[in-house]
Amino acid sequence: MASKLRRADIDAAAGVVEETARIVTQIRTRWPQVRIVLRADSGFAREALMGWCEANGVDFLFGLAKNQRLVAEITAELAAAEEDSKASGQPARRFTEFSWSTRDSWSRQRRVIAKAEWTAGQANPRFVVTSLSSEDAEPQRLYEETYCARGGMENRIKECQLDLHQQFRHEVLFLEQLAHEPQGRSSVASALHHVENLALVIDSTPQIQPLAGDAHHHLVQVPAIAQPRAALAQPSRDRRPELQHRDRGS
Repeated sequence: MASKLRRADIDAAAGVVEETARIVTQIRTRWPQVRIVLRADSGFAREALMGWCEANGVDFLFGLAKNQRLVAEITAELAAAEEDSKASGQPARRFTEFSWSTRDSWSRQRRVIAKAEWTAGQANPRFVVTSLSSEDAEPQRLYEETYCARGGMENRIKECQLDLHQQFRHEVLFLEQLAHEPQGRSSVASALHHVENLALVIDSTPQIQPLAGDAHHHLVQVPAIAQPRAALAQPSRDRRPELQHRDRGS
């Protein structure tokens, strides 16, 4: 796993070729014969990354942002999905594939998988672009089993983030409450150096919302409440009810 702190005003895919090359080199140094498939959302469907993958024997499966040209390719499939949905009263989907290229930003045509879905009375088309062949997987399996698993992986990463924030939030609250007790002040002073750096990291991290529909996270809406050392060592008493309310409602 690689994690890199970057500015928020740059492209989401900035630096991805260099990071991918570094990671792939490390993997192949240890396992030279392993097959590597890079899976990512549409923010990474860029010529630079796809071209690098093709030149270095790395397969890819990327989301592809829809546009009028892409949707026009699946007009028949969307019409069929609409008929199926109206007949059954349930969402319906069809899958197809075709070779496609942008007008000027891609260097070649590539395999595109399309999901032509009709749901809630309207079209919901989705697309992915891949270097994987039809021998590797047919369109529906490639989209539903391989690409959509990306969302599950992202949920696991978010779970780790939420667990980390929740763990240190409780430690900060514990120190906040302990500091109100005379006998606890020396304990706070001796314990603060263990959590100070991490607490400050939490304070500077954007708030993470719980995942909708995830039973594991309906109680962990985490406010960024970590304080610098001075504020933790001498808390204001009038803040205790607010903190306790946050603890009960989080």
